[in-house]
Amino acid sequence: MDYGEVMNRLGRIKLEDVKKTEVGATETESQILCPYCGASCVIKMRNLRHPLWKDMHPVDLWECKACRSYTTSPMPSQELLRAIYQELETGYPEHKSQAKKETLQTEWYNDILKTFSVHHLANERIADIGAGEGWLASAIVERMGADTFLHCYDLHEAPQVIRDNPAFGVKFRWIQSDAQRIHRDANSKGGGYDRIFLISIIEHVPNPKQLVENCLGMLSSRGLLHVIGPLITPVARLMGRQWPYVVPGEHLTIPTIDGLERMARSLKTEMMVKKIPVTYSLKYVTTAVMGMTIPSWLDVALRLPLGAFAATFQMSRP
Repeated sequence: MDYGEVMNRLGRIKLEDVKKTEVGATETESQILCPYCGASCVIKMRNLRHPLWKDMHPVDLWECKACRSYTTSPMPSQELLRAIYQELETGYPEHKSQAKKETLQTEWYNDILKTFSVHHLANERIADIGAGEGWLASAIVERMGADTFLHCYDLHEAPQVIRDNPAFGVKFRWIQSDAQRIHRDANSKGGGYDRIFLISIIEHVPNPKQLVENCLGMLSSRGLLHVIGPLITPVARLMGRQWPYVVPGEHLTIPTIDGLERMARSLKTEMMVKKIPVTYSLKYVTTAVMGMTIPSWLDVALRLPLGAFAATFQMSRP
């Protein structure tokens, strides 16, 4: 579960109360600025609707003139986001939800650790921002043991699978927080992390630059911030609105490599970034996309070039 899927914990607002109420003024090119580099944007796709809630007011997708990153306008209000994510928890098709629970989720998170060459985390202070169902936390603890110093931040309480797992030792904490409060909450817990993981979160916030800056402020002097999210690639542009990461009203911004590099320079931080495949389970793909069900013993991990990035940020040294 990513940041978007748990936003429903923020509040209990009925979707019917906010549907069709998000009608903003018509924006001009000069009014829409790129959240990654600050340049002006041009319209890319008009009248996009959420794939499940089609009676919501449509949004437009804008492209930055400079770095070609995407941003949404009008940006959904916090109240509307709360309503969407609350409804998604119960309104998501049951066969897809079940397939997601039964598939090889751990492969994706083990791939993440391999992507960032995380082989040894002993004596490191680690934070997982947007920990969701605890898949990455479980992979870290399984690799490093119960003595791992690990803080998980998310909007909801720790999931049952975490609470019932004796592998999470005395140095483990689950902290309820959101993107706006996380920097303050982390400082109250000691901060100074050696590694922070921000996995499939950046596309769900309206101001990704601010989120990255807040996370950088939570690092120790030599700490590393690891970020994974969707990336605009030639494949993404070719697929247009059929690209699976065009999710109007949920995926609010999507960067290019150039956009990430411009953001890093403006934050005066060092960054290494690369394109990566996305790990999906064959069972999830056949169930969610094709409507077919295969037995679990046939399930394998598929690494697909759909468009994703892995970036590591570190504060520049004087």
